[in-house]
Parts: sequence; structure tokens; C-alpha cells
Amino acid sequence: MAADAIEPLGITTAEEEAYRHIQRALRMGRYRAGDRLIPEEIATEIGMSRMPVREAFRQLAAEGLVVIRPNRGCIVAGLTLDEI
Repeated sequence: MAADAIEPLGITTAEEEAYRHIQRALRMGRYRAGDRLIPEEIATEIGMSRMPVREAFRQLAAEGLVVIRPNRGCIVAGLTLDEI
């Protein structure tokens, strides 16, 4: 069997790791609606640079879990009346 035919299992990108870390923290209630998410602090927690964390913020924003405010950072989104 050729070495290139073997797919590595469990390998994730730094962005995926950051995304999963933040999403898990949101689900567990660590971050609440209106909390500011600081990429440098989150990056330090998981041992990576802040760029993958910022990319994870973009993905979470696309899902409506956070709001990215230009030049003001990222905050946790609250529930709308429809979601309640």
C-alpha cells in the first residue's frame, strides 16, 4: 500500500481547532450574550496565533453566534425574539 494512499485521521487545521474551542465554550455558557471575545486571550488558551482565532470568528459570525464589529472587536450574539 502506498504511503500517499493513507489519509491522516484526526488532523485539523488551527482554524478548525479554534472554531471548535470557541463553539464549545459558547455551548457551555463560558461566554454570554454581549461578552467581548479577545482573540489574543483565546489564542493563548489554545496555544496558537490569533489569526486562526480571527478566522474562526468569521465562521461563527456567518452562523450568527457572534457579531464582528469593525474596529471594535467580536461579541457574543444574543438571542432574537424569534429564537426565544
